[in-house]
This record gives sequence, structure tokens and C-alpha cells, in this order.
Amino acid sequence: MRKVKVGAAAAAAALMATVGGPQAGAATGTPIVAGPGAAVAGFATKEAVAVSGGKVVFVNLDPLQPHNVVIIGGPALPVTNVGETDEKKITFTAPAPGTYEFYCTPHPQSMRGTLTVV
Repeated sequence: MRKVKVGAAAAAAALMATVGGPQAGAATGTPIVAGPGAAVAGFATKEAVAVSGGKVVFVNLDPLQPHNVVIIGGPALPVTNVGETDEKKITFTAPAPGTYEFYCTPHPQSMRGTLTVV
């Protein structure tokens, strides 16, 4: 049997198909993904677009490390390290329209991105 390694981009694409992107609407949510090796590679989702008041889903697909997401100037999210328990995602409401930076507190240099809310 041959082992196949799935990279962060493929993992993000699979997740987009599962939870949907900004075009999928508020029912599914806009994903922000930490893929395998995210501590070094950064978020698989470097830029995300969400609708104000819609759902945003942070998902940790890294099997080795817990990660979180902090939205600078956005909603005060609990700084939960997703992946320390069985829970691999958190869902929150997109803030008012604007551009927000996001980062992971354990890996603030490598894991950064931008959330644009329309």
C-alpha cells in the first residue's frame, strides 16, 4: 500500500468543499484553516472573505500541534487552542465590514492572515 501525503493546499481545498467559502453563504461559513505543519508554513488560508454577521469557521487540520485564531480589532474570541482536545474547529460571527488581521498566539510570526468582511 502506498502512502500519500496531503499538503496544506489540498487540505484547504477539501475543507472548502466541505464547509464552503464566502460564496457558500452564512449557512456554512467562511473557513480559516491551519493545515498540517502550520507552525512553519502558516495558515493555509492567508486571506479570507466573509459577510458581516455571517459565520466564520476556524479549523485545525494539523495533527501535531494545537492552534488558535485571534482577530485583531474583531470579536473577542476565547483563545482556545483548537486541537488540544477532540474539537478541531470553532465558529464565530464575522464582525462589521472592514479588513482585519488574524494570527495564532502560539505561532504569531509564521501564522498570520487577513480577513476581509463585506
